[in-house]
Amino acid sequence: HPQMGLLLPEAFIAAADECGMLGLVSEWTLHEICRSLDGWRQTGLRLLPATLHIGSRQLREVDFLPLLERVLAHAPLAAEWLVLELREGVVTEAAGQTLDCIEQIDRLGLGIGRASCRER
Repeated sequence: HPQMGLLLPEAFIAAADECGMLGLVSEWTLHEICRSLDGWRQTGLRLLPATLHIGSRQLREVDFLPLLERVLAHAPLAAEWLVLELREGVVTEAAGQTLDCIEQIDRLGLGIGRASCRER
């Protein structure tokens, strides 16, 4: 980053979420994950599910579920190979729209993981 220097993953995700760019970053990342997993599968490598962190703001965005559906529709592999990771606070405080979104993600066949927050 020009002013902040090297951003570690946690800071990068927080900054992208804060400025509303996490959706675009996640879309690109989801496509790349699917492309990479399919490439590895085609070479005969044993696959492990890939995990992508998503922010609480994404769960509230109206275009997030359609994004997941678009990516899965074009993905050359099953949804079970993707796990969306949520911070512990998002999971424990989920209510209303966020809880509905989590349930719909589950119905799409995607895994849902929980990222624990470390105390600093």
